[in-house]
Amino acid sequence: MDPRLCLRHINYRLFLTDIGAMLMREIPPEDLVSTATEIAPPVDELWVIEDLNWAGGVSQLGTILQATDNDACGRPVLGHGIAPVPFRNPAALAMEWATLARMFPGRLHCGIGNGLPHWMAWIGEKVESPLTLLRETVESTRQILRGNAIDYVGRYVNISGVKIGSAMGAAPPPPEDTPDNWVAVTDDAD
Repeated sequence: MDPRLCLRHINYRLFLTDIGAMLMREIPPEDLVSTATEIAPPVDELWVIEDLNWAGGVSQLGTILQATDNDACGRPVLGHGIAPVPFRNPAALAMEWATLARMFPGRLHCGIGNGLPHWMAWIGEKVESPLTLLRETVESTRQILRGNAIDYVGRYVNISGVKIGSAMGAAPPPPEDTPDNWVAVTDDAD
């Protein structure tokens, strides 16, 4: 590849910022791949949305990571924005993210947040203290993603003996490939 076509070959962070895009939740699932492959070439980050009553975030991530896995520069990094913690079990979320991180090293950002309280009420998952649930989920998910066997007892999160890959004897993603975690909170939490 011609290095002039790939800004990642130079230290452009000294004078340029990353360019990101978000795939709007209104894009029909059957149009995600064509939309993502059209948008992906010039951007550094591409974020998918996980909102209740729209397309699932993890399935979007896997599909788009595969469809855009052809850039010698390693672009775009895909972000899961955001997984609402009342909707996602920490062990299941870590398992999904670790799988994608191993399949597409260095191309995943993981967003996690408290979720909109009225949406969480719709599915019977509204909690008294959304920030406590968020903290517990972030702590336990990060521990699992690091490959630790965890026993976590919290107000909302209770996990015993969970370790990625332990059932198959497979190793977790190496620390350098562990996906970044981003935390988001709405103003009506706690």
